[in-house]
Amino acid sequence: MRLFRFMLAAMALSATQAFSQGIGLQLADTTFRDEQESSFGVAGFAIGDDISFAGIRGTYSLLNEFKVFADIGLVHADLLEETDAGMGLAVGFLVDLPMDKYVDTSLRATYYRNAFMNEVDIDGVSAMLTTSWDIPGIREAAFFGGLGVINDNVSVDIDDGSSTHDNDFEFAYAVGLSWILSDDFTIYFEYDDADSSRWGISIARLY
Repeated sequence: MRLFRFMLAAMALSATQAFSQGIGLQLADTTFRDEQESSFGVAGFAIGDDISFAGIRGTYSLLNEFKVFADIGLVHADLLEETDAGMGLAVGFLVDLPMDKYVDTSLRATYYRNAFMNEVDIDGVSAMLTTSWDIPGIREAAFFGGLGVINDNVSVDIDDGSSTHDNDFEFAYAVGLSWILSDDFTIYFEYDDADSSRWGISIARLY
């Protein structure tokens, strides 16, 4: 319970500082432990102040405590009055931590970048402590969230021929609600906040 209270306090403190990961789906299925090796197919979208993403994810549990995942989809960016669209890619892994007395806790790391965009170039890495916990009395529902850091490299070509480059190292957090629709399908509602915020919906299918 102390870990849960600490994460809520840290989320509140970092709300005005973090830079959100705009490329790739949100946490969604990559916050939950698997009791056995399994794989997920995920489809969803995330709409942000500056960057939006819609795409798919494949998640596979190599071991009970270790997952790998990859996202691919479409990116729309609106930065410094320059609008651009293209593809986005993200790869990462999730390691379960031995702190599951009250909540499930994992370490999640991701590398992401865009492709086939003319004016905007983005790549970055993120590392987050993620957690999930069941809602008492509601078997189908669970809360989940994450707290961590993101390092972004963003370059934008301006119409006048100039360009700008920014490197950000910031705090980031996410909170969400999952709902089990059936034995095979789960839906995730999620919000992450930062310098720019995102909200999104994802649906995962267990294979």
